[in-house]
Amino acid sequence: MHIPKRYAIKNSRFGFFDLIYIGLFLLLAYFVFQADSIDSKLISAAVMAGLAVFRVVQRLKDDAEQIVIDESGITLNCSNIELIKWKNIKFAYIKQTVEGMGKRSRVIDWFHIETANEEFTVKMSDFSYDSSLLAESINHFSGRKIGHISNKLNHGISHLLKNKDFADGMYLVFSAYFKRQYGFAWVWLLFLAAAAVLQVVIGLIFPYVFAIGWSVSLLIITIYGAYETKKLYSHESLMNLSKETIEKLMNEYGKEFGYSTTTKTSIAGGVILGLATVLIFGFSYFYSINWKPAGF
Repeated sequence: MHIPKRYAIKNSRFGFFDLIYIGLFLLLAYFVFQADSIDSKLISAAVMAGLAVFRVVQRLKDDAEQIVIDESGITLNCSNIELIKWKNIKFAYIKQTVEGMGKRSRVIDWFHIETANEEFTVKMSDFSYDSSLLAESINHFSGRKIGHISNKLNHGISHLLKNKDFADGMYLVFSAYFKRQYGFAWVWLLFLAAAAVLQVVIGLIFPYVFAIGWSVSLLIITIYGAYETKKLYSHESLMNLSKETIEKLMNEYGKEFGYSTTTKTSIAGGVILGLATVLIFGFSYFYSINWKPAGF
C-alpha cells in the first residue's frame, strides 16, 4: 500500500445529514406546489433557496483538512487540537460502536488516540477516509504497530502468553467469537419481537404466548452461548492454554467489545433474567384469571 507524505482526512461530500436536508427540501417543494396563495409559494420558495445556499456554503467549507497524519504526529483540526507528537502517542486506532436499535441502528467509527495522560476521540461518520490507509499511515509514520485496535489488545495480553507473535493472532480468534455473540443477540431480539406480535394477535385466547417465547428464547441463547464457548476453548490456537488463561483472555478482549465475562456479572445477569421470567409468567397468569370476554 502506497503511503503519502502526509495523510489528510476531510469531510465527506455526502453524509448522513445530507439526507435530512434532501427530505426537508422535497417537503418544502411539495408545499410550494400545493400552496393556494402566492405569498405561501414565495415564502416556501425563499426557505428552499435559503436552505440550498446554507448547504452549499457549508459544503464549501468542508474542503478543510480535519485530521492530518504525518511524520510529526497527528493533528486534530476538527477538535481544535494541535499536533500530538508520536513520542506521546501510545495507540491510535478506529473503534466501532453501534448507535440506536433495530432498523435505526448505525455502526459508527470513532478515532481513538491514546497518550500517557489522556485519550482523544473523534467521531468519523462525517469524514471521508480509508481505514486501512489510516492504520498503515499511523504505523508508517510512528515506526510502530499502533494503528489498529488489535495492536492495543494484543499488547495488553502479551504478558499472559509470554509470546508476542502468538498474541498477535488472538485478536482474530476472540473478535470472531464476540461478533458471533452479538449477531445471535439480534436474532434473539427478533424472536422476542415475533413472540410479542403473536401475544397481541392470539393473546386473548392463550395469554402465555410471550412468556413461553421468552423462556424458549432464553433456553436457545443459553445453549448457543455454551456451544460457542466450547467451540472457542477447543480452537487450535488455544488448545495448549489453561482454562484460567483463556478466561483471562476473554476478560481482556471482552472489555473492548463491551462484553463482561466475570463471574459476578454472569450471576447478576442470571438473577435478573430469572426475576424477569417470574414476572412475565406472573403477569400472564394474572391476566388469564382476570380477563373476561366482552359480554360476560
